[in-house]
Amino acid sequence: MKRIDSTHYLYHWVKAEPHLRIRRKDFENAFKIFLQILSDGYIKHGDVVKTGGERCVCFTESPEYFSHRDKSKYQPFGFKFHKKDIFKMGGRAVIYTPDHERDLIHETMLWRYMRHDPLAISNRTPYGVDFTWEREWRLPEPELGILEGLAIIVPNEEFYQRVIDITDEWVEESAAYYALTMGGAYGYPDPGLSRYVDTIQKLLSLPEIFD
Repeated sequence: MKRIDSTHYLYHWVKAEPHLRIRRKDFENAFKIFLQILSDGYIKHGDVVKTGGERCVCFTESPEYFSHRDKSKYQPFGFKFHKKDIFKMGGRAVIYTPDHERDLIHETMLWRYMRHDPLAISNRTPYGVDFTWEREWRLPEPELGILEGLAIIVPNEEFYQRVIDITDEWVEESAAYYALTMGGAYGYPDPGLSRYVDTIQKLLSLPEIFD
């Protein structure tokens, strides 16, 4: 690693929706979406309007140890992947360029385009159009399994334990369901679910701190 702001990893951080700019509420709003991703087992593609109609999963290459300072809608609940793995799957860095240069990009690569024009100053964009701070990568796939990643990140010990407790409840509910269907006092949980939850819990981590 040559610079502290450059690593071998990419991250998919969860947005707070709505983004209230109140830390606790934003954490809780993002946590609901985060739990849904854990339940689904995969990250869904984002808005196809901004990716040229192509379904893409989005990432940032900004390191996780900066996440606690992020003032944007993205919260420190996320999924860590090796950059080389995403590249092998077809993921690429976004091309930040002005509208008038968009036509220079081959149509098969328009999913990588993101408008960048710091001179486009208006009442709506008093500082121009600049999303380069997102340091975005995109993978042209409709979804990406979270177990393809290296880590599942939560902001602190509280949310770490909440994920453990909630996923343990999934296993207990599965066992109770099988007990009910089999007419017994105790049922064994679905083995696939048990393995999945065990893997989630092993991948669970807090953001790294830069030393």
